[in-house]
Amino acid sequence: MKLSFNKAEKLKSKKQIEQLFQKGSQAFIYPFKIIWLFPGQSSEVRAKVLVGASRKSLKKATDRNKMKRRMREAYRRNKTALLESLTRTNSYCNIGIIHVGKEISAFKETEKRIIELLNRLIQDNEKSSG
Repeated sequence: MKLSFNKAEKLKSKKQIEQLFQKGSQAFIYPFKIIWLFPGQSSEVRAKVLVGASRKSLKKATDRNKMKRRMREAYRRNKTALLESLTRTNSYCNIGIIHVGKEISAFKETEKRIIELLNRLIQDNEKSSG
């Protein structure tokens, strides 16, 4: 499987983002919060992802951008297990990953936490479908 994070995988629809925040399930592993929703409709990709960092916690735009880059890279490198689970259960998922910590995390720490969040999402997908 190609480890890319292209335009089709990014969650950009205002309507889908609103639904995600209103109806989605949440998990929190400091310094990240993940929100997910299994919308049921099919799209060209199994998972669409939104990445964000709070201006309230990271004041400088350069810090927020650095954190978002690290989060995207961690997701890109570790998404295969999630996509396999979604394919196995024939599900589609919208995901929001938000950094809520007060400081920039090192990439190793970021990747470790993102993996934990993705594993929690996989468990929820397995439970809800089977």
